[in-house]
Amino acid sequence: MAACQTSEHPPCPEKALSTRFMSELKLKGENAVIIEEGAKDVLLQGVFQNAINLALSGKIQPLAPFNSVWEADLIVLTPQEMKMKLFTVDTQYIENPNPPYDLVMQVVNDSFELSQAYSIRPYEIWQLDTLRITKKVDGYAIVRESVDKVTGEVRGTEPLFMVRNSAKTGTSKKVATIRYTQPIADADPLQPWMWYRQNLEASVRERVFGNLLAKATQGNLTAYASPTDKTPLSKEALTASLQHKDTVYIESPEPPYDLSQVVMDVPTEDMDILAIEFVQDVLIDEHGNLTIDVKWYGPVTGNTDKNGQLTNPKTLFWVKN
Repeated sequence: MAACQTSEHPPCPEKALSTRFMSELKLKGENAVIIEEGAKDVLLQGVFQNAINLALSGKIQPLAPFNSVWEADLIVLTPQEMKMKLFTVDTQYIENPNPPYDLVMQVVNDSFELSQAYSIRPYEIWQLDTLRITKKVDGYAIVRESVDKVTGEVRGTEPLFMVRNSAKTGTSKKVATIRYTQPIADADPLQPWMWYRQNLEASVRERVFGNLLAKATQGNLTAYASPTDKTPLSKEALTASLQHKDTVYIESPEPPYDLSQVVMDVPTEDMDILAIEFVQDVLIDEHGNLTIDVKWYGPVTGNTDKNGQLTNPKTLFWVKN
């Protein structure tokens, strides 16, 4: 540290905001991303189908999705293992509807279709420069719905494989601009080794939102009501967005010192932020490298249910990145 302060050495590099973070860009369900520019089909073809085509052709190495792209002992899937994930042939016995109701064997073919695409999981490194958030993508996983071969019922989700961004350079093409809410306080206490999955540590959230909320409270922040330059918030409107109703119990100073419930306006603190709403460009190049360019972001408050899922989300304001 002393050497870094001398003129003979360059400044110490700033520590990354978060060295590991796994986002989830859901393509289905009530929390699916909103396509601001482009189309869902273009996003699916540009990222999902493109990764599958590159993996099957041998142009990229598909990785088994057991760990993250940062792990050292990753397993490369063989072409045969890739085909087993995408194409399966099985047999099942069904009862003949006519007497004597014998069991008849039939062949069941199952092949992956883009309609089963569920989400994209980028593995990111976050940097913070004043109020600007930058994401460096080291790789991503593509996730499908797990469908029962017999009934066709969706049984859950299944990561197909991971792609690690390579050092190869190429022209990145924007496939879509998306808007989505990303939980950032969703660590699974039963799997502490996966702390980076949709989770920013408390000290990181304090570093990001402590400064952001302080600037907003002091009126030193240009904030917007929506992710567009046409909706700047006045100082009064911004101040109002930073307050929320809460109930507290106050003890009466007179005997019998009963507790009475009072509704108060409480300022929002950094630990109240449970998610970030993003507007960002998704880009891909011919080598399958994924890039994310954040355009806007907004701190989100809310509640969590018994499963730790975010409920009643509210975006306080928007910041142009």
